[in-house]
Amino acid sequence: MSEKDKDRLCFNKKTFSDGNVYEGNFKDDKPHGKGIMIYTDGRVYEGDWVEGKRHGKGKTTCPDGKVEEGYWEDDILIKILL
Repeated sequence: MSEKDKDRLCFNKKTFSDGNVYEGNFKDDKPHGKGIMIYTDGRVYEGDWVEGKRHGKGKTTCPDGKVEEGYWEDDILIKILL
């Protein structure tokens, strides 16, 4: 991969070594941009990613139906939207 290509976003689906599955935009082989992560515990996060971390607006849906929608920063939910 050329240096120029490393900076480009691409759409793909990847299963990580921990079993989590991500489908969406990647940059440098990390989730970056818009995407959906399906975690092995049944949670689903759909939203913004920056360098492999939830960052920006997104929504997590838990197996029991509980939904957390808000803004993330460095993988931490910092503001809940009602």
